[in-house]
Amino acid sequence: MSLTKEDLKAISDLIDNKLEVQSQRIEERFNEQDKKIEERFNEQGKKIEERFNVQGKNIEERFNEQDKWIEKRFDEQRVEFKDMLIDNNLLIAEHIEIIVSQSEERLIKEIKEIKRVTADNCYNIVELRNKIS
Repeated sequence: MSLTKEDLKAISDLIDNKLEVQSQRIEERFNEQDKKIEERFNEQGKKIEERFNVQGKNIEERFNEQDKWIEKRFDEQRVEFKDMLIDNNLLIAEHIEIIVSQSEERLIKEIKEIKRVTADNCYNIVELRNKIS
């Protein structure tokens, strides 16, 4: 039994049709699997993004707490420094007051001495005039 060209052509077309159908089924299965994989990746991506957002929020809250603590410490240091400046200024003012007071006392003594010497000189001048006259 010998096959004619037409028989071979018909067999070839049948094989081509079966291969095409099989190729379409395989393509559909690949597309379905690809779609499922993509959906799973998207779900995992969303879960990961949610976790990153939560972690990011937690980190931001911790940074804000640290920032508040640091700002509080700076404020405390500013107040402490300001108090130290006030105390230092008071000490300087007290020291200046003591120096001024001591200088006043010394000047008063010197003025009294000058007045005494001047009075003595005036008395001596009057005596000398009286002797000369």
